[in-house]
Formats: sequence, structure tokens, C-alpha cells
Amino acid sequence: MSTNELISKCGQPNYRDEDDWGYRDFRVDIEYGVVEKVSTYSNALATPAGVRVGQSADVLNSAYGAADRIDYDDGGVEYEYLSNDGMKKIEFKVFNGVITEITCKFRD
Repeated sequence: MSTNELISKCGQPNYRDEDDWGYRDFRVDIEYGVVEKVSTYSNALATPAGVRVGQSADVLNSAYGAADRIDYDDGGVEYEYLSNDGMKKIEFKVFNGVITEITCKFRD
């Protein structure tokens, strides 16, 4: 979505630092006037499959199946799932078995 569509749907961001915009429950990265990435640390937002921050990582397998990629980093685990066309991905950061961050972005 464009930045104009984002503002129309969500209002002005709480903070704005060039291409990094922050809202109450999520933040977005903007590239060329388009939302490139959305991240949340809040359990106020859920993925279309109903997964939220704070849930056990056990829900990922039932919601999305086996991860396309698993990365062990900084004491946590990152589970990555790609869309069928491979153009988008959703990442779940997990610490101590609990989802701590969800990020959706165009594949880089």
C-alpha cells in the first residue's frame, strides 16, 4: 500500500524518522513511497491465521505448516514462511518458546 493509503487507514504515525514510521501497535518501513515491511511486538494484532505475539511457537506449525527457513540467532529462533509466489514473507521471532515479534515484508 502507498503511504497515502496507510495514513488514510491508520492516521498519522506516532513517530516518523524518514522511512521508519511508528504506530501504537506496529511499525512500518517505507521504500519509494510504499509500505515495504510491517512489524509488531504487540499482541493487539494477529496474522490472518490468528497468530499473535505472546503465543507459544507451537501454534506456528498448525497455522502455517513447516517453516521454509529456520534461523538460530542471538539466543532465539526465527521462523520464516514464504507466500506461494515467493514474493512475500512472514517472520516470527521466538525466545524461550514464545513469539516475541512478527514481521511481514516483501522478500528481499
